[in-house]
Amino acid sequence: MKPLFDAPWGNYLLKEFVETQAPESVSWFPQTIAWKILFVCFLVWTARKVWLKVKAYKANAYRREALSWLANLPEFNSTKPDSQYRQLPALIKTTALFYFQRKEVNNVHFSDWDTWLDSHCTKTDFTHKCPQLLTHISYREHINIGQQEMHTLVEQIKIWIIHHGDSND
Repeated sequence: MKPLFDAPWGNYLLKEFVETQAPESVSWFPQTIAWKILFVCFLVWTARKVWLKVKAYKANAYRREALSWLANLPEFNSTKPDSQYRQLPALIKTTALFYFQRKEVNNVHFSDWDTWLDSHCTKTDFTHKCPQLLTHISYREHINIGQQEMHTLVEQIKIWIIHHGDSND
């Protein structure tokens, strides 16, 4: 049987062509000591950043817990205030105790509480927006607070919880 094609099949110009071998792949691992040192420094820097982020996340667990508690507050009814709203002063004081020294927080008298809170967070304004409301909620049997006043107080507390102690207030 005769072959289908004659013996040099294809392009006759490429009959003597020899293909070159591709070079070995270049290693991605650094070859000089300077790059190795730089790589190790980068790893140490990255590990430190991750460690600081984890540490900050753990240190701010009390803030997340307080904000979660605030988020679960029921709707405020000025005719029959919920007992949970009476716990707002205790919430903010407990939050302050996590960040500041106990001696400092416990030495604040109820009349100076708004000023103390404002002095430790420049983004809040308890003394002008909701003066003495925390004191009224804490010590008065019947609280006469409107829904808008309570909403303002809760917003000021949220802002204080988020931003107290920030160096970049």
